[in-house]
Amino acid sequence: MDGLVAEAGSALLPALHLPCLPQHFYRAASSHEHKSSFKKSKEVCLSYIQDAILQKQWKRAAEFLTFYIESIEKDYSVEYMGPSEIIWRVGTEILCNHSRGSIGEFNSFMEQMKTLGVKRYLKVCLEHAFHLLCNGLIDEAYQNLSLAESWRFGEQTTAQDKEMKLVQAYRGLLDYYSWSKQKNTLLEYEKEGLEDSSVEREMHSCFRKAAMSLKEIIKIPGVWDLFVKSYVDLLEFYGDHQEAREVLSEYAYNSKFPSNPNAHVYFYQFLKRHGASKKSLVSALKILHDIVPSHELMIDFNIMLQKSKKRKKRRLGLEVIFAALDYAGTKENSKSMELFGKTGETNRNVSVVSLIQYTKTKLVCQLEVFISGKLIKFPFVAFIFHAGEWKSQFT
Repeated sequence: MDGLVAEAGSALLPALHLPCLPQHFYRAASSHEHKSSFKKSKEVCLSYIQDAILQKQWKRAAEFLTFYIESIEKDYSVEYMGPSEIIWRVGTEILCNHSRGSIGEFNSFMEQMKTLGVKRYLKVCLEHAFHLLCNGLIDEAYQNLSLAESWRFGEQTTAQDKEMKLVQAYRGLLDYYSWSKQKNTLLEYEKEGLEDSSVEREMHSCFRKAAMSLKEIIKIPGVWDLFVKSYVDLLEFYGDHQEAREVLSEYAYNSKFPSNPNAHVYFYQFLKRHGASKKSLVSALKILHDIVPSHELMIDFNIMLQKSKKRKKRRLGLEVIFAALDYAGTKENSKSMELFGKTGETNRNVSVVSLIQYTKTKLVCQLEVFISGKLIKFPFVAFIFHAGEWKSQFT
């Protein structure tokens, strides 16, 4: 390895490996120099590290971090728990971006960080697993999470209960990934008229482990989109549609959970997949409309409302499409503009709004109303472009 090893000043503090550092940087300063200037130099050194990271000067950042670590090792090892988080976070950032860093050096560094700070052991394990996943090392990440899940360290285990649930959840997510691969393999075998009981057993084993972990994490209020989608996929595959519906309903409507548009999208998509009533679909999209009026599903919402026989629903459809057009992204959507032109065209006794002119500065529409059998047309400016944005003329 090209990196050098800084000698540990305490048995409690293992040697730290950083890549590609010039040898002269490891020159030990005198004890007097350290004691007299450490407090001042620590803050200055951290500011230099921050500056180097912001400028993406990873070699320079590594050199300053080495000085920081060396200073602590020499004189302040009794306080090693204090700066350990700084070393962990800064060292991780440097090793992830250093031009001559390697996955081997990163693994070595992370293992030492786990020993250095038991108070954040599981956080380090999670970050280690994420880095392995980003590098395509799925099996290594799974092993890392499994070891973390079995970790016990007295009161520290209880203190890190939330982190432990996250470790279990991400391990469950990888079990879901394995289940998905086994499922696809089994489906391919079935297409070819083949059978493989070992694949089926492995698939069911992955299902049990994944379902157990995913079910626990989504009980805790939070944003768990990926975990919820994976758990629902498992339930749907095995035909437990009622449980899947309850999970999605709870995720979308439980007031203890933070407001999350995706939760309502998942619930609507589930209802649509399983042939729910139009009333249920409209109800789900109405809540999504209140949260995100510009969501692409507002096109579906408008179509459903315009097919209604109730005038109130058709009027709501007009409000939906007008609200969507308040957002620039919607006005660039050709489908939404087409729907805007057709809004209200359900029968000849209802008013029709049509788009008759669309320029860079204004959007002109025409309201057509049948009164006593005669068609009356009312052109009007719906939107104008002012001060760099489109503004509705109805507000």
